[in-house]
Amino acid sequence: MLHYILHYFGELGHLIKNEDYIKIRLDEEIMHDQLSSKIKIEDEFIENKIKFIQSFIKQRKLKIDFEKIDSQNNLSNKFLK
Repeated sequence: MLHYILHYFGELGHLIKNEDYIKIRLDEEIMHDQLSSKIKIEDEFIENKIKFIQSFIKQRKLKIDFEKIDSQNNLSNKFLK
């Protein structure tokens, strides 16, 4: 799932304007917790990716809303299969 969030910020980053409001809906509890708070992560790869996302958010002064959703309501699931 982190890969898809990075893809969004990496590939579509040019469409995101400074101070935009972005809602990120996550169906994995661990991803929601890691991105929406300062939980210490043992995996260096994931930690670096989260730092990239946080840096991007800070640079663009984005307003982010992380929302936990049920996996059945995750529209991306039909594209990931």
